[in-house]
Amino acid sequence: MNDKIDDVQKKVIHAIAEVLQTKTEKITPPSSLADDLEMDSLSAIEVVFQLEEVYDIQIMDDEIRKFEKVQDIIDYIKLRLTAQ
Repeated sequence: MNDKIDDVQKKVIHAIAEVLQTKTEKITPPSSLADDLEMDSLSAIEVVFQLEEVYDIQIMDDEIRKFEKVQDIIDYIKLRLTAQ
């Protein structure tokens, strides 16, 4: 795998931590976005916007609604990057 794909987890966690103004250590792939991280829809949109910029992709609204855990976002971005 290339570095861009290997780096996805770190960048996703960093984006979430920045938007939620929390430490990256508190965010793990199995963390629930709503329950564990208390992420609301506005925060989710901010995270998605950052990741769209970083990876030069567009994430559709129906895909965003499927994200329940941090790992869901990581898997989605890795899938999109390997499809490019």
